[in-house]
Amino acid sequence: MKKFIVTAVCLAAGFSAMAQKINIQNALNSQSDKELDKALEFIEKAAADPSTKDNPKTWYVRGSILLDMQNDPKYKASQPLSKATESFVKVVELDPKYEKETVGKALRGIAFSNYNNLVDAYNAKKYEDALASSKEVARIHELDGGKKYAADKYFDTIATNAKLFGAYSAVNANKTDEALPVLLSLKGNPIIQTPNVYLALIDIYKKQGKESEVIALIEEGRKAYPNNKALEVEELTYYTRTGKQDEFLRKLEDAAAKDPSNANYLANIATAYTNMAFPKDAQGKALPKPANYDDLIAKANVAYTNLLKAAPNSADYNFNAGVFYFNQASEYISAMNKIDGNTAADKKKIDELSAKTNAAFEQSAQYFEKAYMQLEPKLASLSSDDKSTYWSSLSALKQVYTRQNKMDKANEMKAKMDAMKK
Repeated sequence: MKKFIVTAVCLAAGFSAMAQKINIQNALNSQSDKELDKALEFIEKAAADPSTKDNPKTWYVRGSILLDMQNDPKYKASQPLSKATESFVKVVELDPKYEKETVGKALRGIAFSNYNNLVDAYNAKKYEDALASSKEVARIHELDGGKKYAADKYFDTIATNAKLFGAYSAVNANKTDEALPVLLSLKGNPIIQTPNVYLALIDIYKKQGKESEVIALIEEGRKAYPNNKALEVEELTYYTRTGKQDEFLRKLEDAAAKDPSNANYLANIATAYTNMAFPKDAQGKALPKPANYDDLIAKANVAYTNLLKAAPNSADYNFNAGVFYFNQASEYISAMNKIDGNTAADKKKIDELSAKTNAAFEQSAQYFEKAYMQLEPKLASLSSDDKSTYWSSLSALKQVYTRQNKMDKANEMKAKMDAMKK
């Protein structure tokens, strides 16, 4: 009797296996006839049955059907691409050699589709969707411990960029714990050469209050990207925020003494003294003028003079110098507005401040003019940052010329600004 039962069970298993092989063939036939719903129904039965669930052909056929569904708009809501990934990954796990070339191409194509989805989602600020697509790219790229696509340099680039924008998406989705290890792994990656990795990490550590990590990243980033403005600002902000401006200035001035023609050092010195003379709170609101304001202004003045000797044709440096003198003029005006008496001493003080105001505006105009004249011949090909500097120079000059009653020049600046809007 026992022997009979075993035979019966074996026969039943054989019939089940045969039935599922028929389901696989039926799935292929339905797929060929473009009846994708039926095809998926047949193959899902085979994928669920013990006799064929570990057959790589089952998952290969399932993946193929789901890719066809991905290319048909009426099925996209059911997310066939993700299920196709699952299917082809299963093929690789069951038998890496099964239809190796076809499966490899299919998965690579799926990864690129996910990358495109990532870009679209990121640009649409759908950060959770972008992060999910990033993970799908990584899942495929890292198959077989990263060996499967080890020789595919283009895929390496796509996968690395997917990691980067996946990390940015995680940051924007308030998932910094997910973003942090990815960003740390990318900052030394030769494929990703952007200061934005450092800036993102700095921002995360600032929010976590980890100042030692912040300054370490700033210093590393400044070495890698010595001319990056955002990292310069982060460095200066760090020393200002932590009350270490004097330490920062000593560091810069020692460096400048060793290399007096280095405009980068001189620009940082000028900016540091300017920011100390015109302090602002975390929200950008002006704070009271420091007690040593006059001393700071004098040092900033020397720094800008040295800077523009070292780099006289820099639009950025000329613009910054213009802002420095413009701000001084605004301070003189503020001081005049606080004088409400009519004594001879008051009138003398107003006259003195008025003369200083006019001189500061005249100095600022010279630098703003130099800045916009450096940029105007290249206007058609300027970067967005340079266009901003050009526009701001024109706007500042329009204000200065109007105050100086040079309306012909003020109108000229306005016309140039209007032309940029067209």
